[in-house]
Amino acid sequence: MVTVNRGSRKPRGFDAAYDSEELGTSEWLETTIADPVPHEGTPGVASWGTRYTPFRMDGAEPREASLTEAERLSDGGHLGFKGWAAEVAACLETIGAPAAALGSETRDALVSRYRAHQHPALAAAVLIAASLADPLAA
Repeated sequence: MVTVNRGSRKPRGFDAAYDSEELGTSEWLETTIADPVPHEGTPGVASWGTRYTPFRMDGAEPREASLTEAERLSDGGHLGFKGWAAEVAACLETIGAPAAALGSETRDALVSRYRAHQHPALAAAVLIAASLADPLAA
């Protein structure tokens, strides 16, 4: 943690940059949810993670979602999202749904679900419903 000593001056524009998240400090801070909300018998989300911190379910270790240095530097590299997607895939596997259900949505749609903080079990249920509806629409 970095702090400015009491009585010391911050650089000009620091507060404005910090408040607008230009400094990117929020990407490095892991926020743990005090009372995670469970979803239909599954644990709640303890931490949504960030680009550099992992996604984690309540009472569990973060899912392995390693990123290469190139992925970290790219727009697609996001440790929190990758952990969330791994948890959605695990939910699909637990239900016995084909892992292909995860591929039925675009990456942008999945990122939108992650950013909206959609519980992985709910996202898995929605993906299963969508994959079942696709053959019926054809």
